[in-house]
Amino acid sequence: MDKEIKHEADFYQLVAWAHANRKRLMMVLIAVVVVGGGIGFSIWNKGHHEEVANEALANIKDRPGSRENPTAADAAPYVQVANDYAGTAAGIRARLMAGGALFEAGSFKEAKEQFDKFLQENPSHPMANEALLGVAASLEGDGKSADAIARYEDLIKHHVADTTGPQARTALARLYMAENRPEDALPLYDELTRVNNNESWTIEAEIERQELFAKYPNLKKAPALKALAPAPTPSPAPAQTNITLLKPPQ
Repeated sequence: MDKEIKHEADFYQLVAWAHANRKRLMMVLIAVVVVGGGIGFSIWNKGHHEEVANEALANIKDRPGSRENPTAADAAPYVQVANDYAGTAAGIRARLMAGGALFEAGSFKEAKEQFDKFLQENPSHPMANEALLGVAASLEGDGKSADAIARYEDLIKHHVADTTGPQARTALARLYMAENRPEDALPLYDELTRVNNNESWTIEAEIERQELFAKYPNLKKAPALKALAPAPTPSPAPAQTNITLLKPPQ
C-alpha cells in the first residue's frame, strides 16, 4: 500500500512539474518536430532530386555515338543536365557524356573543358580515369601531341589500371610511332599482346607489333625495354557512358 501511495505521489509531482514547465516542454517538442521534419524532408528532397535528374538524362534522345554527323550542339542537353543537377549521379554522368559528345563532334577544346570540369567536381569518382583519358584524347585531337603524350603516360603510370588502360596504351603507342619512336612503342604493344585474349585491343596490338618488326627488324634483337607499367589485370567495367575515345575523328 505504501508503494502505491508513493507511486501516486510521484505521478502527481511529475504532472505538477510538467504543468509548471509546459511552455519549455512545448518548445522542446516543437524543436524536435521541426528538426525531424527537416531531416525527413531533406532525405525525400534528395531522393526526388536524383529521380528528376535521372528522368532528365533519360529523356535526351541522341546519345553520344548515335548520330551519323555529330555536332557540338548535341552536347548542349548533357551540359544542361550536368549544370541543373550538379552533385547527382545523373548530373555526373551527363558531364562525362557532354565531353564525349563534343569530342565526337571534333570540338576538342570544348571537350577537354568538360572533362576537366568533371575531374574538378569529382576527383575521386570511379570514372575519373575515363575523364583523364578524355583529356588526353582531346589534346591529341587538338594537335597537341606533346601534351597528349604526357597525359597518356601519366594515366598509365600513376592511376589504377582499368578498362581505360588498353585505350591509353594504344593511343600512346600511336603517338610514339608518329614521332618516330618505335623503341618506345614496342613495349606498349608487348604489354597489350601479353594479355593473350581475343579482345580488339590485343588483336590490333599484335598486328601493329608485327608491322613494327617488319619495318624495324633491329627491334627484334634489342633487349627488352622497361615498360611504363605492369600489364593491367582485368577489372569490372565501369558504368556505361556510350563514350569511345580511342581515336579522334578525322
